[in-house]
Amino acid sequence: RYEFDADNQLILSASIPLLPQYKNYAASRKAYYNMRQQELETVSAKRGIRLGVESTVLGLISNVKQVNAAKLALSYAEESYRQLQERFRNNMLSAGDILDAELMVMSARISYTNSRYSLLKSKTALLQALGTDDPTILSNLINE
Repeated sequence: RYEFDADNQLILSASIPLLPQYKNYAASRKAYYNMRQQELETVSAKRGIRLGVESTVLGLISNVKQVNAAKLALSYAEESYRQLQERFRNNMLSAGDILDAELMVMSARISYTNSRYSLLKSKTALLQALGTDDPTILSNLINE
C-alpha cells in the first residue's frame, strides 16, 4: 500500500527545544555558587590569617613575660647564692649546700637563656605571620 522509495519521499524535520533556558539557568546557578564558595573561602582565609597573627602576638607577649620572670628568678638565685657564699665562708654551710646553690644559679641561667631563645623564636614567628623579615615592623607596630 505504501511505497517508500527515494524518488517519492520528502522528509520534514523540526526541532523544538522543550526547555530552552534551562541550560543558561543551570550555568548561571553554577557560576553563582562557585562565586559564593570563593567568597566564603576568602573570608575563611582572612580569619585564619588574623587568628594566626593574634596567636603569635599572644605567644610573643607570653614569652616576654617569661623572660622577665626568668630574669627575676636569676637575680634572686644570684642574690641567694651570694648570701650562701658568705655563710660558707663563715663555716656555717656545708660544701654540698654551696654546690646545690651553684646548681640553682646555673639552672636559673639556663632557664633565662631558654626563655630568651623562645622570645626570639616567637618574634620570628610573628614576622613570618606578618609576611615580612624586617624587625623594625615590630617596633613600628608597638609605637603606633
